[in-house]
Formats: sequence, structure tokens, C-alpha cells
Amino acid sequence: MRQISVVIAAAFAVIMVAAMGAAPAGADAKAGEEAFRAGDYATAIAEFEAATEAKPEDPILWHWLGVTYANVEREQDAINALAKAAELAPEDAEIRNNLGTAYLTAGRAGDAILEYREAVRISPDYTQAHYNLGNAYLRQERWDDAIAAYRRATELDPDLTDAWRNLGIALEGKKTRKAEAFEAYSVCARLDPKSADCRLRMGALARALKKYQEAEAALKEALALEPPADIAFSAAMTLGLTYFDQDRFGPAAEQFAAAARLRADDFNAWYNLGVSRHRDGKWVEAMAAYQEALNIKPQHVEAMNSLGSTLFEQGLTDEAIAQWQALVEIAPRDYWKVHRNLAIAYARKGDDEHAIQEWERVVERQPLDARALDQLAGLYLKTEQFDKAEARYRALLEIERDNVGARNNLGLIYERKGEYKRAEAEYRAALEVAPDAPYLHNNLGVVLERQAKYEAAAAEYRRALELDPDYADAKQNIERLKDAGRIKP
Repeated sequence: MRQISVVIAAAFAVIMVAAMGAAPAGADAKAGEEAFRAGDYATAIAEFEAATEAKPEDPILWHWLGVTYANVEREQDAINALAKAAELAPEDAEIRNNLGTAYLTAGRAGDAILEYREAVRISPDYTQAHYNLGNAYLRQERWDDAIAAYRRATELDPDLTDAWRNLGIALEGKKTRKAEAFEAYSVCARLDPKSADCRLRMGALARALKKYQEAEAALKEALALEPPADIAFSAAMTLGLTYFDQDRFGPAAEQFAAAARLRADDFNAWYNLGVSRHRDGKWVEAMAAYQEALNIKPQHVEAMNSLGSTLFEQGLTDEAIAQWQALVEIAPRDYWKVHRNLAIAYARKGDDEHAIQEWERVVERQPLDARALDQLAGLYLKTEQFDKAEARYRALLEIERDNVGARNNLGLIYERKGEYKRAEAEYRAALEVAPDAPYLHNNLGVVLERQAKYEAAAAEYRRALELDPDYADAKQNIERLKDAGRIKP
């Protein structure tokens, strides 16, 4: 099985509003505010800690201290300071918003939601609080709530690019609203002509919707913007998948190769490159890519299996068998595909014994696999193990009642065993499904002849010749009856 996959992680742009917009700290902490704005957070913390010790009831000082802690990723200290600010000024929307963001940064989305709700209750038109509330809901996959919050944020500020992007993510999460998600990403891209991320998301969603031209256009635009490596990688992978979906394996391979250059240690990039080269008939390049993938994940069963397939398709049957035998040693017991491939490879070599063993392993794991039953029964018939062949054809007919080939071969088995009545029944059952098959009429004629039903046999031979005037066996059979005087000339 050749799998192609890529994951694009959702993005969250949480705004810590107070970091740049808190109320002035006042004369008592002016030095701390100046240090903060200069990026000297250590000095700012020292100043604000001293100020809060001197004036412990001043919410503005606690607010600044919390924001500064947040900027140096002292998450719990930030929460404690901002919670103190909120206790002292419970109706300050900005403090509530930033306390929510501190909670969200610490992974406490539920607490963040409570604070953001307070912020928008206090200040209903507070755009950034609505946006942050959407982010918190998004973390909890509360899609409808997130959509409502982002909608409100975009109503208040139609140019808020991140809100449009995250609105698209929430709509996409709903599964049934992908068209709306695409529109949201489109607005994001229109608002920010340099946003490769929005174009990447447009392209990925268009591909999911099978709108391949739109996907290709958006992803090419994203790559043309020369985005950061992570976005460039995802765009190249997704563009490769877009081409692959359309059986454009050459262009797909080019994109996966570009992705592999960006992340030489990424298994999916190399594996997808191998699959694309494989499907394009570029065996040497496919093998090289599969090997790179296996250097990263040495025991990846799909990559090992695909490498074996590439060897087999080049006619390197022994090498393919060796690869698949190595895979058997590590693959899960239910990984039946490797046994199927080994069976096919042994059959190519004419090694019926080993081919039978491998098909039996497939059937053991996949008892309803019609193809495996058919192949196995055929090998038993070929090697004159008639009872086993009969059992497997009967199992096949339980799955495919109208399988003409199985009925015909059962007829042949019974004929070889001298059970002509049973052979006749199988041929007649096959003819009910395929009445115009010359070989079935001929075979039925043979078993009728064996039962001394000469006129009936001749009728079947004649019908075979009506359907195929050049059918040599039917001609010989009817001439034999004439020569033996079994029927009138």
C-alpha cells in the first residue's frame, strides 16, 4: 500500500494586548515601563516588583508586572500577577483579556474563556478580546462558539487578517462548512497580499474539495512569496499531493523533492517522492527515495513493501523476495499485503509450493479476499490437488456466487475426478451467468459426451462454434462424434 499524507498544523495568533497597550504605569514605575519598552525585561521586572511591593493595591502595577512576566515566559508568575490585577480592578476589560491570554498560553483554555467572556461583557466592542475568545474556543474544538467569536471580531474590524484565517480554521473544523472556510481564507489572502499562510490554507482546502486548479494557483502563490521554511515545506507537500491526486506524477515528484530539500529528515517527503517516482516508472529514482525514507524509519512497513514492489516491477524477482521476506520478520501479523506480494513473486518464478504457502497466509488473514482464494484455488488445480482446489473455489463462490471462472474450474475438477454429473451442474450454473461463453458450451459438451449423451453434446459443440466459428476444440470434438458414428453427419 502506498500512502501519501501531509499534515498542516492549525495556527493561533493570540494577541497579548497589554504588552503594547497597557495604561501608563505612572511615576512610581516609569523606569520599569521604559525598560519594558526597550526590551530590557529583567530590569522591568525588578522595577515592577519593587513598585508592587511599595503599592500592593495598585492594579496598574500588577498588570504591568504580569505582562512583563508573560514576555519572559514565566507563565505562572504572569497568571498570579494578572489575577491580582483583576482582583483589584475587576471591571478592567484589558486586564481580563490579558489574564485570559496568560491562561491560554499556559494551556488552560477553560480559564481563559471565563476571562475573555468577562472582557467582552465589560467592553462588548473589544475586538481583540473577541478574537482571543475565538482562539480559546478553537483550542477546545468548540467550533460553533469559535465561529461566533471570530465573526464578531471581523464585524468590529473587517481588516483583522488573523481573525479571518482562524475563522477559516474553525469553519473547516465543522467539516460541513468547507466552502465558507475557503471564503474566509480568501479574505485573509486578499487583506494580506504577502500572507503565504492564508494561501497555503486556501490551497489545502481547495485540494480537499477537489478544486485542483484553485489549489494549484493558491499554493504556487504561497511558494512565490518565499515564505518561512515551515510554510514552504507544507506548501510544497500539498502542491505535490494536488498533482498526485490528478495522476501528474512527474510534477508531484518535483514538489516532494523540493520538500525533502527543505527537510531532509522528513520521512513523508522522501516516501511520497518514492511513490511518485514509482508511479511514474522511474524505478531507480523511486528506489533511492524509498531508501532515504527507510534511513529515517528503518522498519516502516509500507516503505519496505514499496521498495520490494519497485524491485519486482524491474524484474528483480529474487531481490524483491528478499526484501519482502525481511519485511515479514518485522511486520504485524495482520499485514497480509506482504504475503500477497510474496505469493505473486513465487508464482512468477514457477515456485508453486511457496506461492501456495503465501496465498494460504493471505487467506488466513483475509478470508473474504476473493482474489486470494481464486489464485490459491488455481494453484491447487494446476498442481492437481483437486480436493483443496474444490474447497477454495467453494469458499470463493460463497463470496461471489456468480463467479463464472470458479464454476468452470469446479467443472474441470469434477471432470478430472470422473464426477460428470457434478461437472455438468457447474457448467450449466456458469452458463446461466455467461450464456454466450463458447468455452463453457464446449466444456459442457465434453461432460455430456462422457455420459453418452451424444446429441446433447453435439448441440453444445455447435453452439460453441456459432459463438466462435474458429474454436478449434469444438470443431475437433464434433468431428470426432461424426467419425465415431455417434451423431448423424
